[in-house]
Amino acid sequence: MATHLNIIEKASNLTGAGNSETIYTQDIGVAYYDCGGSSRTGVIVEAGTEDGTVLKIVNTSDAAETITFAADATSFVAGGTGIVIGQNEHKQFVWSETLNRWVPGDVIGTSDLADGSVTLAKLASGVTPSHVVKYAGNFTWSGSGASKAQTVTGVAATDTVIVTIKTAPTQAAYVVSAAPTTNTITVTLSAANTSNDAVISYTVFRAAA
Repeated sequence: MATHLNIIEKASNLTGAGNSETIYTQDIGVAYYDCGGSSRTGVIVEAGTEDGTVLKIVNTSDAAETITFAADATSFVAGGTGIVIGQNEHKQFVWSETLNRWVPGDVIGTSDLADGSVTLAKLASGVTPSHVVKYAGNFTWSGSGASKAQTVTGVAATDTVIVTIKTAPTQAAYVVSAAPTTNTITVTLSAANTSNDAVISYTVFRAAA
């Protein structure tokens, strides 16, 4: 059975006076909460009464103060103490009768994001890469020598290049160096590949910016 969303437009305002306060939700769609001079912990959200009710909690504090909820069994917020709302931020919740919890409902789908709108600055520090892959591919040796300059349009001298031998040359050899310059990767082997049968794989990394 599908759950409908119950949208309530009435708002409330609360100024915090201590920890473990309750945000009341009856007939409330938006709860504006001013921490009142200090970050508040153990905050409780009054249990909902109708499945699918939508509640938005907005932190209207005038300083860098946060709202942290009590454990979910106490706060009625799924995720409990792991849910934090910073200054000038908000979270949307949907009441679940099955869970008897307010479930964070402000997750966005891909259709909510404009193409190309996710930037490096939007990533959490734990998943922000130092480098990104810009180019990758394979090329077959030519020129019969121990060194080959391969054109890879877009490569910069400041890039980092990793190469491996995908197909070993008839003349036994290993990679000595791989040097990027503008639009070029120069690979040097330990011996000339006169048979021109080595296949080289390359990956080009660029510092994330």
